[in-house]
Amino acid sequence: MNKGESFFNQGIQFFESEQYEQAAACLIQAYEHSYEKEHILDILYNCFIIPNEQEFRNNYKYNSAAHTRIAYEE
Repeated sequence: MNKGESFFNQGIQFFESEQYEQAAACLIQAYEHSYEKEHILDILYNCFIIPNEQEFRNNYKYNSAAHTRIAYEE
């Protein structure tokens, strides 16, 4: 088993045990080792971004108001 695969497997185990910070860190390490890059992006997007999208939008709106007029979608 290579390092990327090991990080990936650890990330999945952490996610399943609801240790989300550690899960994300391991999945990022696996990605950086070029292991299952597309699958990792899908996991991170579906598990962390989509469920919190409104919070991301609100934070972007608040933090970008004084700095940019670029819409969140852009």
